[in-house]
Amino acid sequence: MGFINADVGESFHHWTMGQDQALMPWIDAVNIATGFHAGDPLTLETTLQLAQHHQLKIAAHPGYADLIGFGRRSLPFEPKRIAAELRYQLGAFKACAEEATATLSYIKPHGALYHDILHNPALFRILVEVVQALFGRLPIMVAALPASEPHPLDELARSLQHPLLKEAFLDRQYQVDGRLVPRTQPNAIVTDTNAVIQRWQTYQSTQTLVSHCGESIQMQVDSWCLHGDQPQAVAFAQALRPFIQSVK
Repeated sequence: MGFINADVGESFHHWTMGQDQALMPWIDAVNIATGFHAGDPLTLETTLQLAQHHQLKIAAHPGYADLIGFGRRSLPFEPKRIAAELRYQLGAFKACAEEATATLSYIKPHGALYHDILHNPALFRILVEVVQALFGRLPIMVAALPASEPHPLDELARSLQHPLLKEAFLDRQYQVDGRLVPRTQPNAIVTDTNAVIQRWQTYQSTQTLVSHCGESIQMQVDSWCLHGDQPQAVAFAQALRPFIQSVK
């Protein structure tokens, strides 16, 4: 089936958390921004408390140091800098989580970092080493890809003895090769509630995801993401909930 997660805590100074508050009763897990692509210390701690109140799975959501680009731009691969920035973000998150007596369930990279680890094994290795030093073998969430080909991170993750969770997006369109339609294209975002429900239902019965041009793609999906900054996120989550509860 797969649990529903959302990227949250991406506001600043606790000013615009209304959507996060409205979303949490309808989902299973939250990926909370660690401050480098969005968020700040007060927003992080408040979001942790909200997630605890709703008894949600909690993940740290680190990204590149890119507030202007919302962490969605690839940055030069500089191993020492990236390792230091990941330690800084995840170390601070760990301290805040301990203060809130919150238990982490997994780590989910954000934006360009999430996509770059798929084709840069050295970057993924850095992420794993930082995570293992701070949290042990806490699962890392990565993009699900077509089952017809080996996932680029499976073998390396096995060699590092580190578990993965595979994720697909309910509110993003997919290309035939199983990768996301770039946000620069007009059909990248799903805005129709019925389309979101249909995607989830189709996967439950066939373990396939339908691309933007109608091709079926078989995937292993452990979790489904709704973007917390998507205007329709709450409506999507509310509409999905009855269908999810019916198969639990």
